[in-house]
Amino acid sequence: MAPRTYGGLAFIAEVYLGSPSIRQYLHVDTGSNLTWTQCFPSSHSFVDHIYPKYSPEDSNTYFDAECETTAKNSTPKFTYYASTGVCSYELTYGDGNLIRGRLAEEMITLQTRNGEFKVVYDVYFGCNDQAVGNQYIGTGILGLGTGKFSIVEKLGSKFSICFGLIMESKPTHNLILGDGANIQGHPTVINTTQGNYMIMLEFILVGAELKALDDPVQVHLDTGTTICHLSGFLFNFIV
Repeated sequence: MAPRTYGGLAFIAEVYLGSPSIRQYLHVDTGSNLTWTQCFPSSHSFVDHIYPKYSPEDSNTYFDAECETTAKNSTPKFTYYASTGVCSYELTYGDGNLIRGRLAEEMITLQTRNGEFKVVYDVYFGCNDQAVGNQYIGTGILGLGTGKFSIVEKLGSKFSICFGLIMESKPTHNLILGDGANIQGHPTVINTTQGNYMIMLEFILVGAELKALDDPVQVHLDTGTTICHLSGFLFNFIV
């Protein structure tokens, strides 16, 4: 669900973070590995008063993660500060937005398909204390990319998403994480390249005309953006 005016701008997952649990609205992003939320108090917040606020100091299950547990070539990059014992990160997105925070582990609660709730412990997430930019939606990011810090890895390396109509008044989108994920309809082969989900683009439909590419190209599947980015070659091919 997407709270208030954000309907149609992004796919938002409702999850519960910490103990006692605080509801968070996370932007579903297959183009990111790290799940993060805005932590309070913070030096720079983009979240306004309509959202619930997560404070690590109020959670019984929050603890800072150690940098020694991180991968050397991971994204984002992590830096350990001995004076504070904090493993910090900084990440810049493709649109220029920037976030900073500390790597942590926390308990999350997810709703299951039968309406019950499942608790998952020791999930990596970014406790974000600074955000630069104005394109953030919800209270943070639900990172569904591949990699050590992806929540997908924690829940069995499987997920499926069913998209309904983007602008519908009562959303019917479903995100299933873990063993309950399944494939319906005609399957499309998805590869992973440098942590990104990629498919081969063979045809482009322009109006009623189906144009076939002489050489299929790889395209990146990214639910974190509302814009299709085309290379100059593909753009000229369409027009």
